Amino acid sequence: MKSAKFTSYILVLGVIVFGILSYVAVYNILDKSKFSKPFFSKTKMEIDASIVHMEESNDKLAITTSGNASQVCIKTTKTNPTVQSLCWVSVKNNEVVVPIYLGKTYYIWLKDGNNRIGEYVKYSS
Repeated sequence: MKSAKFTSYILVLGVIVFGILSYVAVYNILDKSKFSKPFFSKTKMEIDASIVHMEESNDKLAITTSGNASQVCIKTTKTNPTVQSLCWVSVKNNEVVVPIYLGKTYYIWLKDGNNRIGEYVKYSS
């Protein structure tokens, strides 16, 4: 009789652990950003540029800007870039296309013509 109670206890405990692990896995796999991608950002300092639209296709991210955007920095870390950082890509005709990896989170900064850098915008592919 004791072994039947012990077996039931182990079975119930296993089902609970499996349920918790399944919930955590599904929560991390589902892409929450597909429903509300932040395209606009607050800026540390007023810059004369903003991101108007971002579109992902064929492992590339097309970013459309407005204003006086001169360069865009795209990184996978939140560390603020400097004016001389190597991550900057030039904006031509208010658009820039950069390669990305699917399933990653990117942080995107804009730099205007006066070398002022705005706050990052978070994007999850």
